[in-house]
Amino acid sequence: MKTLRKHFIILLILACLLMPGLSGQAAGGGQTTPSGIPFSELESQIDAVVAKHLGITTPGVAVAVVYEGEIIFSKGYGYADIENNIPIDPAVTVFGYASVGKLFAWVSAMQLAERGLLDLDADISRYLTVGTARQLEFTYAITMRDLMNHMAGFEPAAFDVSYDTLGTESLGSLGDVLVLSKPQQAMEPGTVSAYSNYGAALAAYVAAAAAGQEYAEYEHGNIFMPAGMDNTLSLPGWLENDAFLEARANSYAPDGQGGFARNADNIALAIWPAGMTSGTAYDLARFAIALTPPQGSGGPLFGTADGLARIFTPSSLNPERPGTHHGFWRYEGISPAFGHAGHSYHFTNFAVMPEERFGFLSLSNGLEDVNVAISSLLLGAGAGASSAQAGPRAEAEAKPGAGDFPDATEVAGNYQLAQMRFTGSFLSLITHLSPPDTVTAIDKNKIEINSAMFGTAVYHQIEPYLYRVAGADNPAMGLYFNTLLFRMADGKPVQIHAGDGKDLVYVPSDSGFAMLFISFAVSAAFFMIFPAVLFAGFLINRKKGAMRTRFMKFGNLLFFSGTLLTLNNVVLFFRAVSMPVLKYAPLTPHIWLNYLFAGSSVLLFLISLGLLHREKPAKRRLVFYFVTAVLTAVLLFALISWKFFVFI
Repeated sequence: MKTLRKHFIILLILACLLMPGLSGQAAGGGQTTPSGIPFSELESQIDAVVAKHLGITTPGVAVAVVYEGEIIFSKGYGYADIENNIPIDPAVTVFGYASVGKLFAWVSAMQLAERGLLDLDADISRYLTVGTARQLEFTYAITMRDLMNHMAGFEPAAFDVSYDTLGTESLGSLGDVLVLSKPQQAMEPGTVSAYSNYGAALAAYVAAAAAGQEYAEYEHGNIFMPAGMDNTLSLPGWLENDAFLEARANSYAPDGQGGFARNADNIALAIWPAGMTSGTAYDLARFAIALTPPQGSGGPLFGTADGLARIFTPSSLNPERPGTHHGFWRYEGISPAFGHAGHSYHFTNFAVMPEERFGFLSLSNGLEDVNVAISSLLLGAGAGASSAQAGPRAEAEAKPGAGDFPDATEVAGNYQLAQMRFTGSFLSLITHLSPPDTVTAIDKNKIEINSAMFGTAVYHQIEPYLYRVAGADNPAMGLYFNTLLFRMADGKPVQIHAGDGKDLVYVPSDSGFAMLFISFAVSAAFFMIFPAVLFAGFLINRKKGAMRTRFMKFGNLLFFSGTLLTLNNVVLFFRAVSMPVLKYAPLTPHIWLNYLFAGSSVLLFLISLGLLHREKPAKRRLVFYFVTAVLTAVLLFALISWKFFVFI
């Protein structure tokens, strides 16, 4: 009997040790996360972090943690559907992975590079058909490495990158969409890391072309299936999958009254490999497991350990201009981690620590701050994202540097995220009007950055022109802008290299724009207000029987041409910014009308100027005429400067 009892106790202990759900807490013993959290406390600490945000900034979140090939923790918090009281289940609830889905494109490229089917440093046109290569030709040649580093030089792709419906009838082929939504190449490749959805989608298309398959087919067969991601689908696959759609978490935003308002979620990214893959938290955890196999193994995604390990090395060939780790962002915590964040209808954070075989993810259907907080917890105190130059020199403590470091006042000034700068169309006006990020020197080796998007953070200089975050009012600053390298030219700042697509460009003070904008506003007001004055004058003069000369008629036509030009561009701009999905075709008539009204203004000015020498108009009429001519010139100069005459 004692022997039987002894065997039973042994079997019970073994069963507890082998149960996956308990491997982190009950069986972990002294095991801890790389950030030092005992596995036995993992749930309580994550619970505490989530409690600060649940029901306040997000109605729901799913969290999963993996270690040594197992999901050691997974939990759903709150609701996927508030209206119907449907709770979040990490094994069932479908979230949009958003930009975390870009990792599948980068893994695809690295798989093909390992197999010798794709050269990261070859012109991408090598892998495209002649016709497609011609349609996707840019000013400068582009390589896959450029795309991985977000250094292809693209300005934001704004036009025709989304659909306003999720119906399959609206979908075009990926190649057609890439041609239609092609952005300007505003920078030379390799110079600025400017995050690009278009670049990621183009990379997926090139990888698929190198493999000789459609991207969705390649992604499913070479990533999802080997990793065991049975509940993950990309855009073409889930549109008509009713069960998949029913499992999707709704998207919400705080309504300012203690509740949540439902976001519209019927808009689909046309360049879908950049952010339209969806799945469960469990599936994303399986992807983390696939990326963290035992040492010496390539896991299910790569043929060799070297093929997998290559991903987690810097992909920029110039350490002074950091990019990414072959598409992955590097996060600095107690141990370096690699992953990505995603922002769309849902917010996602994903990271793996290959050497520790550890990984985690969180997905929320409200705001992002809960994901940032969980990432900070699991990465460790002071955790944040660092650029690809992170290495021995960036491992120094974030403390004031030696006295011979450059004075922090040298880097003070205004900056703007390169990924937000429009230069090739009328959207350039948005670039001018957007508030910059300001860098202010606190003392010789300390700066404060005030970001319009991410808040305020303090940085210490740890090497010449290299700054590391020391504190921030928003953890996102530490997570995404941990280490900043200022590039100088002739003693003046030019760029801030943050890597991972988040470089900033120095924006010199531009009093010229302010003056031009004020002049434009005065001109626009003149042409929009004075038609009523002219009409009233016409009625008065008509009653008096006053004679209207040819000069007056053509002078009035010049004025109304300016009015039509002003009205056309006001409608163009507000129509563009109010579109739920920005499409270019409906806006092109406005560009053509600009040429028509501009041409008519020039012609009418020349005709009226000729008539001026033959007639002797009243002084008041003469003043009005010259004011009209000058303000028409101001109007044209401003519109030309801001690219309102440019077709893309």
